[in-house]
Amino acid sequence: MVEKNIILSGLSGSGKTTVGKIIAKKLKRPFLDLDILIEESERMTIPEIFQRFGEEKFREIESKLTIKVAELRNSVIALGGGTLMRPQNRESLKKNGNVVFLNPPLDTLLKRLQGDDTRPLLKAEDIKEKKEKLKKLYEERINTYLESADLVIEGDENPERTADKILEKLFLRAKEEHDFSIIDKIIVKTESKNYEVVVGYKILHEVLTDYIKRNNFSSIVIVTSPLINQLFGVPLKEVFIEKGIDIKIVFIEDVEEKKDISTLSKIYDEFIKLGVDRKSLIIALGGGITGDVAGFAAATYMRGIKWVYVPTTLLAQVDASVGGKVAVNYREGKNLIGAFYQPDLVITDISHIFTLPDKIFSDGMAEIIKTAILQGGLFKNIEENAIKIKQRAPDTLFNIVYECIKFKKEIVEKDERDEDKRMVLNLGHTFGHALEAASGYKISHGQAVSIGTIMAFKLSFLLGNNIQKELERVKKLLSFFDLPVSVKELPYKIEEEEILNFLLKDKKAVAGRPRFIVPYDIGDVRVVEKLPGDLKILLKNAMDEKGGKN
Repeated sequence: MVEKNIILSGLSGSGKTTVGKIIAKKLKRPFLDLDILIEESERMTIPEIFQRFGEEKFREIESKLTIKVAELRNSVIALGGGTLMRPQNRESLKKNGNVVFLNPPLDTLLKRLQGDDTRPLLKAEDIKEKKEKLKKLYEERINTYLESADLVIEGDENPERTADKILEKLFLRAKEEHDFSIIDKIIVKTESKNYEVVVGYKILHEVLTDYIKRNNFSSIVIVTSPLINQLFGVPLKEVFIEKGIDIKIVFIEDVEEKKDISTLSKIYDEFIKLGVDRKSLIIALGGGITGDVAGFAAATYMRGIKWVYVPTTLLAQVDASVGGKVAVNYREGKNLIGAFYQPDLVITDISHIFTLPDKIFSDGMAEIIKTAILQGGLFKNIEENAIKIKQRAPDTLFNIVYECIKFKKEIVEKDERDEDKRMVLNLGHTFGHALEAASGYKISHGQAVSIGTIMAFKLSFLLGNNIQKELERVKKLLSFFDLPVSVKELPYKIEEEEILNFLLKDKKAVAGRPRFIVPYDIGDVRVVEKLPGDLKILLKNAMDEKGGKN
């Protein structure tokens, strides 16, 4: 299921967006228009960016987003006319994509662009001047287009025919995918609220539309990032428009550095502008950061309004999707300001996983492996199916995601507010959160949890538990999914003293002493509040590459 992106290049007017949408629809893949992503990310039109900052600044913005977009999988991407002119853009895009150059005659381009004044480099007083500018751009770019292309498609007035040519040449067929319509529901029952977690393949549109139609919401607002909006929000909104449902969008930056009070304040401001009230619905569409921030906004705006979570990353689907932990970071502490506020519905569509960049997919595997260590039997399942999981086989992924959610649901139901049994879910997180903070959030949550899990095993060994074989199994599995198992594998140094400082500030600490989740075996994990001996020495040994006799 992990396939290369189809990337459409060419001059303005070559039909990249139109043809791209047709291909995406035929292959049931997400579609992304780079120019629209730039405008949504910068909250300005491209002509405004050119006018205010100039072309060089625009190209810098374009390159930054191009490199990010290039990490996607199984997507159809329409580039801007000049995107391929920068070598770093070409290199990034071709790693995970087949580049298609659409090359219609200049007269066809001119016909399509007549009366279009939105292209800064083609702005002209008359058609003659526009033709000259178009010809000049073509001459400047043609060699780069041809050298970058895996496939060249000469012009065709019919976008449908062009799309079919591309599919045929790339040995793809516009056929229905195999029937994988499995769907299941998990009911989470807590003291504060009962809700459904719906798990399935390509289920988002149907399940969410049905939920909205069964309720009388005064307004509906999606909180998401510009990139996730392009991939999943735009097609979702198109479905809603067809069904007469009005949706508004609030954009946030889904990065750890922006998971703070300032972003929360911006969301409140947008809610007020949009007239969000107590009968409104908030839809958090994105990964764990989006779920945390949007969920906390829903929990606190007007003392709490309904919200639906649509987790789009593997990590969020198996972790943040259940339990209602919503929060923002504050100063030196991760998730220091937050609440327990359960969603009203969770829609876990595993088709979203196939679009994830490899690094983000690996982050999710860190959380899955952590859950498997807690659950016990699931660990062997993952070992036996590791190759299929890495290939993102739909049926295997569905089963793994479902089992993780089911396990977490059982824990949350016994301890909604993380005061007792739920603490074991923090395996790897006490160390992991400290690593994230000490690195200035340069490492991802999944990387931190991976290293933190190994540190927890080493700590267990230092406490006298004979779990050397189990530690080796865990290290092998994490490494197979391209996750670090030691601080020394990271590309920068993190001071031990800094990690210790953040450990002592961990929100789970009692009287200044952190509580550690310690594995005694795979399937046997316990909370330890008092460590024998000097805390600094124990932690130093746990962080050491040779800690635990490795």
